[in-house]
Amino acid sequence: MMRAIGWELRFRENNSDKFYRVIVTHRIVVINYGRYGSIGQSYVKICTGLDDARGRAVKITVGKEHKGYQSSRPVTEFVIDRGDYSDIINGDSPAQATARGRIVQSFLAAAPEHSP
Repeated sequence: MMRAIGWELRFRENNSDKFYRVIVTHRIVVINYGRYGSIGQSYVKICTGLDDARGRAVKITVGKEHKGYQSSRPVTEFVIDRGDYSDIINGDSPAQATARGRIVQSFLAAAPEHSP
């Protein structure tokens, strides 16, 4: 098992209701985004190390906050399977997609939701 941290931002305005989740572990940043209530889409940024990953995550978050996103799940520490991390670093596309989905689900199970 490996430690990870994640948080969620939400944007609601008129007919728009979107989320943006940021998850950091070791040297990866998993981004999951989409219309609130959906599974959304995800992608990964592979960084040079934990400090680089945290820096990128903060930069992404600040950019979203400038666009009006607000915190909807607090910064939460949780654990992920080491195999999922390995699949993201070394795996092929289907393995990476499955691993991203499991990491996002682990975050959602651990992080309490609150309204922005």
